[in-house]
Amino acid sequence: MQGKQIRTSFIAAGVAAIVLAFAVSYLWADDPVGGAAQANPGAVPSSINLPAGFQAKDLNEQTDIKKELASFTENAVTKDHFDNLCNCLSKQDKDRVGEYRDRDVTKLNGRIDQIQKAWKEKYNEDFDFDNAKMVFDDRYQIVQGEVSDPAVAVVTWPVPAMPGEAMKASETQRPADIARDKTKAADEAKLEKGRNVAIVRFPQTADTPTLIVSMIHQMPDSWKIDVPNSRTGEQIYNDLLTQLTWLGENSAQWPANKDDAYRMFANHVLAAAYGAQPEKGGMSGSPSDTR
Repeated sequence: MQGKQIRTSFIAAGVAAIVLAFAVSYLWADDPVGGAAQANPGAVPSSINLPAGFQAKDLNEQTDIKKELASFTENAVTKDHFDNLCNCLSKQDKDRVGEYRDRDVTKLNGRIDQIQKAWKEKYNEDFDFDNAKMVFDDRYQIVQGEVSDPAVAVVTWPVPAMPGEAMKASETQRPADIARDKTKAADEAKLEKGRNVAIVRFPQTADTPTLIVSMIHQMPDSWKIDVPNSRTGEQIYNDLLTQLTWLGENSAQWPANKDDAYRMFANHVLAAAYGAQPEKGGMSGSPSDTR
């Protein structure tokens, strides 16, 4: 009996690995079947697709999705709003972060104060991200859809935020999920059949890597950012502090155009959510942690 259970576990892990490999190659495809990505695995794609377990669907939710990305960014650059930023995360992530969102934010506030003053001096107004539709233009590809197979979706979601190291980590860690009660795991992640989701491709810049942001729709009517389950409140705080420190110390590099500056900040703040670290001369695509 014990031998049969062991064989069953190996089979489950093998199935998980196959599902994940297919999902990753499909997500990071330059074409619908992923041929270009498979021919050159190291290439950064120009377009994205939902992974296995989901089906694309026009939800007509682009405006609300963009507003949530703007809200996340603005909370990151507003003093005493770290708890508000955590409230922009999916329920599972917010619950996991827990009391850390109420921590002392004095050091973070100091960086934010530096940024707010520099922003006011450069653009003659306060940081007020109220033009999400204009800022998140066609350069930010949004793919909307819904859960079609919860048992598969729980393995492929959230999607790998970055190519390379992020996918390698997910390949070694995610198959463990398949050995758990898939129905329970899907319920915890709010990935029941028909649940609305979206992924947003942030374009690569001189300072940030190409980034794929996973978003999930929650009741009564709000979009939330979904990060890997291994991301802790402390990691998000520290990575945000690192990003804001970089932005504050490099204010001379902020774009002259205000909308471009909002794009710059959004890219850095969302990179912090997923653990990408700034480096001299640009951004590293290496996450500090991943699911």
